[in-house]
Amino acid sequence: MTLAQPLSLAELSTTERGRIRESDALEWILNRYPEWRLVERNVRFARGELDLIFRDGTTLVFVEVRSLARPMADEFVLESLSGKKALALKRSMDFYLRLRLEKLGGFDEVRFDLLACEGTSWIHYPGVEL
Repeated sequence: MTLAQPLSLAELSTTERGRIRESDALEWILNRYPEWRLVERNVRFARGELDLIFRDGTTLVFVEVRSLARPMADEFVLESLSGKKALALKRSMDFYLRLRLEKLGGFDEVRFDLLACEGTSWIHYPGVEL
């Protein structure tokens, strides 16, 4: 019996690549910001998904994970969150807050961050406006 060779990221489906990148992103964030606490991950709604949700003290942080096929200038990475994607994220965040407000307890601020992966490097964009 021959064991199958592991697949490269390029051979995986978009969904499988996304799961791997989100797990890598989670590990990167927890190593970089050990004070952050994971609240939830992969929260799906009918019209959107929230990748990672953290609590940083009294701030609730929504993190969108993006995997870049090639290096891009910062403005192009940030522009990838415009239009329909930004609207879906805003709606999902609002819906999430309405559903989970009691469970979350108190927080003073809600922030949206973008975490982009270029190969094996991560670029963190905190406080992105949608």
